[in-house]
Amino acid sequence: MSSTRTHGVKPPHFPGRIRRALRLVGWNALFLFGGLALIGVVGETYWRLRAPFGETFRLYAWSPNVGGIFAPKSEVRWTNRLDFWTISRTNTLGFLDREPISLERAAASCHVAMIGDSYVQASEVPIADKFHVRLEELAAEELRHLDITTSAFGISGTGQVNQLAYYDEFARYLRPALLVLVFVSNDFMNNAPILDGLYRGVDPDRLPNVSATRGADGTITLQPPYPPSQSTRLAVPSRHRASRTA
Repeated sequence: MSSTRTHGVKPPHFPGRIRRALRLVGWNALFLFGGLALIGVVGETYWRLRAPFGETFRLYAWSPNVGGIFAPKSEVRWTNRLDFWTISRTNTLGFLDREPISLERAAASCHVAMIGDSYVQASEVPIADKFHVRLEELAAEELRHLDITTSAFGISGTGQVNQLAYYDEFARYLRPALLVLVFVSNDFMNNAPILDGLYRGVDPDRLPNVSATRGADGTITLQPPYPPSQSTRLAVPSRHRASRTA
């Protein structure tokens, strides 16, 4: 029985090959992720340079009967820094809409007044593209026997109770033939003073918008808005770890 022996031949050194392969993979991964990071930085820089502006800007005014609205005849810049940048001007009433039509023009037409929150404010689109303006244009094409005019009174973060003042102060003087209240799910919170106050972090009895309270006899009364300087911030309890005793 014979055996074969090899002399002077070393077996393959696999650990060294594995280390070289891992080193090669590591350098390739480093170049890959470095290139992706560079592309991201260049793309972000290019995107920011191409963007018309970087931050939202607006001026607010205070009305003792209405609360906070936009400053009349002011510029509003609105963006999410992703897919929309709008620059609009408020009208003389402090809303993002065209200048209000005359009483004579409103009386001679079928005037529709839109009242609501951010969906009516619609800062994300130019005024010419807002739904009430498009409605007026479509009505002129499809309903030629009717002379329909529209106006919009909308401020973000309000509910129907808060918006009663928009009608009393602005819309009712136009004597609209149709009043449209745009209602969305978060209006439930804005219509409830306690929920609205907790959300804003202020005393529910001193909200910046018109609010409603129920008396002991069940009657509902409207409370005037409070300017931010007179609002009381709610105290935030400090967080601490509860100690466990044996």
